[in-house]
Amino acid sequence: MTPTNKLRWLNKFETVEPYEGSGGKRPVRVLQQWWEKSSIGTFDFLCTGETFSFGYVQGEWRDVE
Repeated sequence: MTPTNKLRWLNKFETVEPYEGSGGKRPVRVLQQWWEKSSIGTFDFLCTGETFSFGYVQGEWRDVE
């Protein structure tokens, strides 16, 4: 898998030890990065050595440490 420059912030809820008024969960903001698996195909436009992807790109969002 290949890391990309696509980033996003995601709000999650983390379970914590209950204390008065907490309800057992607290909001946590997590930075995530898109990791790309592959695309269906690529082609060389006008034989310039510059490749372009087309089709569906698979991948997943991973938490940034």
